[in-house]
Amino acid sequence: MGWFRGGVRRHRRRRNLLAGLALVAAAGGAVVAVHLAEAGSTPAQATETCYRIASGCKPWPDGSTPNGHITRAEIVDRADRWLGDRSIEYRETAPFYDGPGGWSQYRGDCSGFVSMALHLVADGAGGLNTVDLADDLTRIPSHDLRRGDLVGVVGAGTSGQAGHVAIFWRWNNTRHTSMRVAEQGWVTTPNYPHFANHRWPYAMADGSQLKPYRYVRAID
Repeated sequence: MGWFRGGVRRHRRRRNLLAGLALVAAAGGAVVAVHLAEAGSTPAQATETCYRIASGCKPWPDGSTPNGHITRAEIVDRADRWLGDRSIEYRETAPFYDGPGGWSQYRGDCSGFVSMALHLVADGAGGLNTVDLADDLTRIPSHDLRRGDLVGVVGAGTSGQAGHVAIFWRWNNTRHTSMRVAEQGWVTTPNYPHFANHRWPYAMADGSQLKPYRYVRAID
């Protein structure tokens, strides 16, 4: 859900693409992948930690960098890696779950799942929450929703059970009155990342209306 950790706010995400990779040792023997900024760009380095110390993480694949640009296809691919995994039970607190390939860790709630799919890294918090996610999203018309976009109740006042976010998958009919989403938790079962069908428009129990969004660094 809209998990919130008082006083913990993530830094503003940089909009420039990051490139390059160097491996350095981190405290406790963990491995941190450091993605170096392109020459002439302004962003600080973004880091990602390997949490599979015994077996090691899979080599860093071509594609997105933490908190950077990401293709719609990769958003879907990353979501697919958690969908149907019964070991990822709904949980808003630590211990967190490893991201794809063992890199970074995320909460087992709705915004943790979405953070993982968007490759938004905030290891100490297990990903972003619904309050902070709003800074990285832009509203779009519902008729413009495409696979990899989001629907939810996000922004100020959506911490705890007051918020929700899910990944749009497809419309179930030509009238756009029902949609299929990939999500974790909230009003549906089972208790792991799964597909669910929702009528549209849809409101939470308190009347808050889910709205359509696009990740600002998504690339078609």
